[in-house]
Amino acid sequence: MNEKPQTSLNFEEPRPGGGDTGGRGVRLEVDPEGIGWIVFDLPGGKVNKLTTPMMEALRDLLDDAQRRGVAALAFVSGKLDTFMAGADVKEIAGVTDARVGREKSAYGQAVMEAIGRFPRPTAAVIAGACLGGGYELALACDYRVAENRAAVKIGLPEVKLGILPGFGGTQRLPRRAGIRTAFDMILSGKTLPAKPAFRRGLVDAFVPEGMGRQVAAEILTGARRVIPHRPGRTDRLLASVPFARNFVAGKARQALARNLRPDHYPAPFSALEAIVGGYAMGETAAYGNEARLLGEAIVTGTSKNLCWLFEVSSEAKTPVGLSLEGAPRSSRLAVVGAGIMGGGIAWLAGERGLPIRIKDIAPEALESAAHTAGGLWAKNVRRRRLTRNDRDRRVEKLSFTLSYTGFGTVDAAVEAVVENLEVKRKVVAELERVVRDDAIIASNTSSLRIADIAEGARRPERIVGLHFFNPVNRMPLVEVVAGPASAERSVAAAYRLALDLGKTPILVRDGPGFLVNRLLAFYLGEALHLFENGADPVRVDRMLADFGMPMGPYALLDQIGLDVAEKVTHVLEAAFGDRLPPQATLGRLTADGHLGRKSGRGFYVYAGGKQGEVSPEARHAAGSPAGREFTPEDVVDRLVLPMVNEAARCLEEGVVARPLDVDLGMVMGTGFPPFRGGLLRYADARGVGAIAKRLQALAASVDARLAPSEALRARAAGFYEG
Repeated sequence: MNEKPQTSLNFEEPRPGGGDTGGRGVRLEVDPEGIGWIVFDLPGGKVNKLTTPMMEALRDLLDDAQRRGVAALAFVSGKLDTFMAGADVKEIAGVTDARVGREKSAYGQAVMEAIGRFPRPTAAVIAGACLGGGYELALACDYRVAENRAAVKIGLPEVKLGILPGFGGTQRLPRRAGIRTAFDMILSGKTLPAKPAFRRGLVDAFVPEGMGRQVAAEILTGARRVIPHRPGRTDRLLASVPFARNFVAGKARQALARNLRPDHYPAPFSALEAIVGGYAMGETAAYGNEARLLGEAIVTGTSKNLCWLFEVSSEAKTPVGLSLEGAPRSSRLAVVGAGIMGGGIAWLAGERGLPIRIKDIAPEALESAAHTAGGLWAKNVRRRRLTRNDRDRRVEKLSFTLSYTGFGTVDAAVEAVVENLEVKRKVVAELERVVRDDAIIASNTSSLRIADIAEGARRPERIVGLHFFNPVNRMPLVEVVAGPASAERSVAAAYRLALDLGKTPILVRDGPGFLVNRLLAFYLGEALHLFENGADPVRVDRMLADFGMPMGPYALLDQIGLDVAEKVTHVLEAAFGDRLPPQATLGRLTADGHLGRKSGRGFYVYAGGKQGEVSPEARHAAGSPAGREFTPEDVVDRLVLPMVNEAARCLEEGVVARPLDVDLGMVMGTGFPPFRGGLLRYADARGVGAIAKRLQALAASVDARLAPSEALRARAAGFYEG
């Protein structure tokens, strides 16, 4: 840039001097070759975060390195598996004034520009996660060297926190990797492993593990020649021709609009504006535009809620009332049942490098599970996110059997058979005979009590619930269910396994439907009741999509499978009685073989995998009621507020220990709108007292079942205690 962005008066300018600033997480070391190594090593944590004090210290060290006349400058991490995790999320969440957000962005830009203008060659050595502000720092360097390590993840995921790259990332990445790659990476917030990042031009060198510093030193001293990546001919043409550039930007905007609403998730649209502005404006104006857009995004409710979810996701790693210290780790797994869930669990184990034995009684089921797992890896090979060798290493972790051979060596066995109590008890009994005495047995049941499944077991203390959500490769949640006889060691081992599999676990007490399906039953039950009273499924689904749900309730039922939904409904109706609305549609549809997407007919007709019109069979099953108009407000309140009501009961009963467990469960298990922060975060923002009054009004106008529970009334002063 021709002019350094102005630094806000609210930020203290770094003072001359430098020296040891290790207390702020960064230090300068000069080697005998005269290369200055700036080492990031934030005290008291496993990762480096680009905090304001660290950036102030970094400015000091840049001045110090220049005074000491270093021959070159390299940036490295003193942490295992992390270069820089990005800016401190707590700092982001704490900004409530757009002006302050803009000034923080301008300050970060100034620090990165000081790196970009450093008078000697610069390089970033990436041997771990390099995200957000950390990658913006790497982009400011002359060279980026990435090691071939599994821990390396590179990208600008700021939109996942409701903001956009604000330290120059929207300006530098397009010029390093091209406008199309910049759109793809920044607007989605995706991250890439080292090799795909190298192929896409995000880094300039891809080197063996442990060789990053040596190669960087050779590049900086001229002993090794590496040409920094620059956009290809097509991208240079797009950058230089306004019409072509605007055409590509328009296509990117259309792609965003197909999946996101700007009033729900404004950050990707702002990021697009910042990238395009970088070509239409002068450099100083473009950086100022990025800072302005960052300031506007950082104060939105979307950003605050996404930051909150990020923080509480970390808290989920430490469950309340369960110690993970000394919890046994499961290094060899088995799954019984090679259906959709069993195949998904097999894929997950292979993806995380854990050997798994998959057992079924039908050879075609085993073939289907192998196809499911292999297909997911093949897709990633086509997208260049995996190499063929990476895929082969994952496939090698899977083995298939029609018997229980090999089960004697596993640490954990998961039953994922049909949702039938007697079948599950039979499988548990078989597992008890073949697995080691210290192995845990986990049920992937979605609604049956663990106590019932463990009834009659020789050692019920080692039986727990491990409820994965479908599809396993996409849904991050796992409910870890502690049955009344489950030993703490077994529950802790299951919780540890969920973490090792890369999932977000929540600890749930045994009960019908556990947490997520229990709450979802009230949402879907009210939707079915509306349908039987004349509601149009298309309009209702659209209203809930407008609210932010990934799909409406009828499309969701078809996706789940109406047979599965009916089985769960029977379990929950038996438990909750007239608290759930009466409905007969599911039973009638499933009796006629209309099961949703998998049969081609449910609430909608499906052809070629695409959803069509409302099926006449569904209307007939509902009794062909006369059409009635419902307002969006009534529809959303009748479906969402009963979940809030039931969540209050779950907290009172101790189904989960914390409100944040409800929010994580609903966001990560059902897709409840992340921009709203979760079910109870939404309730808290709307006002629990106001919700109680609204439910009372619905009870008077619709049915007494909608009346606010005593648990909700007791919490009307606020769900959150801190």
